[in-house]
Amino acid sequence: QTVTLEVKNANQKVTWSTSNKKIVKISSTSGSKKQKVKIQALKNGKATITAKVGKKKLTVKVTVKAASVNKTKVSVKEGKKVTLTAKNMGKSIKWTSSNTKIAKIVETKDKYNAKVVVRGVSEGQATITGKVGSVKLKIKVTVKHAHKYKAATCTAPKTCDCGATSGKALGHKAGAA
Repeated sequence: QTVTLEVKNANQKVTWSTSNKKIVKISSTSGSKKQKVKIQALKNGKATITAKVGKKKLTVKVTVKAASVNKTKVSVKEGKKVTLTAKNMGKSIKWTSSNTKIAKIVETKDKYNAKVVVRGVSEGQATITGKVGSVKLKIKVTVKHAHKYKAATCTAPKTCDCGATSGKALGHKAGAA
């Protein structure tokens, strides 16, 4: 994220500096006396921005919070949805799925697309990635099989779309019918 700071009523040229270039960098200055500065957050931590005007020093303490997501691993059943929330991204997030046949992004909402709704499509694993510039958040999504039984009649037992029959062992990871 970038922020612009300004010295009001600057009667001399302003010289800007940062106490920690690894946390916050000075991107550019503007104005006839360089009274405006654009700073960019680089990584989690604290820094102080100093504006020197003649012999006077003005300081601004800056805290940069790391980008994060509420879950880095999540399980969801086929056909069901899960909502994931990003924090501290500062700009609009672009969300992608590594395999839309397994986990599909169906909706983004809130400021900067901070919430993403993912639907489990079919059994397997996919990675959901939220990206802003070079910052990436990754969430490993495991989609589990969900049995979808058809209506039962007196002559036909309940049968799942996957071929499993109610009351009999399934013969795959899901367990007993």
